[in-house]
Amino acid sequence: MKITSMEFQAAISEMEKRGLKMDTVLINQLGRDFSHVFPNGTQRKGIRSISKTIVALCVGKAVEDGIFPNGTDELVYKYFSNRTINNLNNIDFLRELRIRHLITLTMGHEERSMNSDQMKNLQGQDLLDFVLNFPILHKPGSHFLYTNPPMYLMSYILQTVIGKKVLEYAREKIFAPLGIGEVTWKESEQGYNMGCTGVEISAGDLLKIGKLILNNGVFNGNQIVNSDWVSEMKKQQVLTPTMYDPSRVLPKYAYGYNLWICENGNCYGDGTDGQYLIIVPQKEMVIVTMGFQPDMKPITECLRHIILD
Repeated sequence: MKITSMEFQAAISEMEKRGLKMDTVLINQLGRDFSHVFPNGTQRKGIRSISKTIVALCVGKAVEDGIFPNGTDELVYKYFSNRTINNLNNIDFLRELRIRHLITLTMGHEERSMNSDQMKNLQGQDLLDFVLNFPILHKPGSHFLYTNPPMYLMSYILQTVIGKKVLEYAREKIFAPLGIGEVTWKESEQGYNMGCTGVEISAGDLLKIGKLILNNGVFNGNQIVNSDWVSEMKKQQVLTPTMYDPSRVLPKYAYGYNLWICENGNCYGDGTDGQYLIIVPQKEMVIVTMGFQPDMKPITECLRHIILD
């Protein structure tokens, strides 16, 4: 179960042999740290979609703080009912929308939107108006789609309720207790942290977040996030059969609260171009990778023996 320095080095050598564009690989297992920074690599990077996982932790703290009295069953329409919704077909669906539909990406969209290419065409638009009017074709909770609008909406709701940006709330409730240093988070033109993307953080600090999740909200003996909440984050909340590829080291079998869930209990967040936050509960291990590697499958292939054996 315990990995060795030789196994870690073999994985690094395989990445170099394949010419992967990596910056950093960090592993923590049972108090032991393994670290490698590649030539010209950096330990600080934008983690893109792993930002969603941080939002889920913030939602957990907000539930714990009593901000959402009904927890994940909280209906959210009241938080934007004053906004103009021109797509009248959306209104009934939006009235049914709950927090759990946002953090499990089951808002009901059929088409993905707000990815990096599409964002170029949305400059100057109010992103909340875009999200509220983008076609919802499925009853909330009935259809999973890996897409960005639900988490921008969640960020908007959090900021509206707590009266501060999600980044400020995360600094107070999560980052400071973990001893995490400088973190930035991209904002929309309307002044809301993107939620779905945009966090820039060091690999070492991301590893701390992974350890927090691995240990059900405990870090250095302190309960930072409610243990039941973190346990739910790591559970199968919705199956994702259209994303499932059993040949992969980390098959996307299901989705939790902003974490991918594998059949064997491993869970992870991934961000475009080589960013991974991987939790391997059976080995009590956290893995962080950072890089600029558009094809991410080879990264986990190089780590296959460490993750699975």
